[in-house]
Amino acid sequence: MKRYLIVLYAALLLLCAIMAFAAFAPLGVYAEGDHEHEFVWRYPAGSSCEDAERLFIRVCEICGKVDGTKQVPASEHVIDQQWYVQSKPTIDDSGMYYKKCANCETVMMEQVVPPLKATDDFKDVVKGSWYAHAVSYCFALGFFNGTSAATFAPGAGMTRAMFVTVAAKICEADLTPYDSAPFTDVPAGKWYTAAVAWAEAEGIVAGTGEGRFSPDLVVTREQAACILYRLAEYLGFDVSVTGDALAGYKDVSSVSKWAGTGMNWAVSVGLFSGYDGK
Repeated sequence: MKRYLIVLYAALLLLCAIMAFAAFAPLGVYAEGDHEHEFVWRYPAGSSCEDAERLFIRVCEICGKVDGTKQVPASEHVIDQQWYVQSKPTIDDSGMYYKKCANCETVMMEQVVPPLKATDDFKDVVKGSWYAHAVSYCFALGFFNGTSAATFAPGAGMTRAMFVTVAAKICEADLTPYDSAPFTDVPAGKWYTAAVAWAEAEGIVAGTGEGRFSPDLVVTREQAACILYRLAEYLGFDVSVTGDALAGYKDVSSVSKWAGTGMNWAVSVGLFSGYDGK
């Protein structure tokens, strides 16, 4: 191929890349000296890992300036294990979740989420209450079951065994390798044994001391916060927070030292909130 054709081909690729990445630039005009560039390597929109010739572009995340390009060979997709929401389920309609390639963002897997179960079916769930939609959502996804066909028992305490079992369901954990847990009070063959063993192995839960897990104890707020914190870490979420979200609460001194990080994170991201200043 002649040199001028190669140059023309490269110029066209660069032009297409710049146009494709225009969408990454935020609204507004940034002059060269207004900010320090933050360059990252990205694939142009619409490209796939399986493309024979892909252009990889070094672009500023702030202003969209392209600083370099390179061609990379085709490769296999790397599936991001996080589920992304295309549409949320409602009482009337199904929702759609999907997984995508971590590199080129090609949709790799889709999952239909059934419509939420109407809370009217649970006679003890008050319609319009602060927890009603959460009950419907978790029931629809199979995280929770009712205590009967007509009751949910929203005011009942949740044990540590129950909490960890729900965590395993959220993660779609493969529990088949786990038939025993390293705690003296978690016998083999219980409905929660595999979930506890999995969570301990993944660093999501710890015991309550002296080799015990205390599966039948009601999980405390600070225990729940720490489990959710480590669960978020396990799922690959950024759990870094700035500031002290607990400072304004009257009973902050009662938070255990081991629970401070988890509690601060849970309040910072809005999972937990206080009541009457506590």
